[in-house]
Amino acid sequence: MKVRSIHSSLLAVLLVGGSLGLGACNRQEDPADTAKDMSEARQEGNENVREAAEDAAENMAEGTSVKEAMTDAYKVEAEKINADYQVAKQRCDGVADADKDPCRKDAEAARDAAMKALEARRDSLSRDESPASSMGSP
Repeated sequence: MKVRSIHSSLLAVLLVGGSLGLGACNRQEDPADTAKDMSEARQEGNENVREAAEDAAENMAEGTSVKEAMTDAYKVEAEKINADYQVAKQRCDGVADADKDPCRKDAEAARDAAMKALEARRDSLSRDESPASSMGSP
């Protein structure tokens, strides 16, 4: 009988501890931690943008084609968009629980819209650089 009681008590402790642990996952982050995480995300994003820009500059110095230059410019802009998204995601950790999901959805929507606009610009420029459009009209 004692073994069963110990098992029941242990199970109860594990369940309570587990539910408390899960509850902590959704808790609003301390503002200082949020600021630190946002700063780290910003630094990492800036590093990724810098690396993409350096690659683009190297390619340009080597005499890259217009198409390759456009691809490099696209990569730099995509890195900027991703960096902004990562910072926004970290900011969402610092908002109240009820606002976290909408915050994250807004961050994703902003990223998706920016990427869609970037892709549209890229596609438009690609069409402008096609052989048929560069031949000129009579």
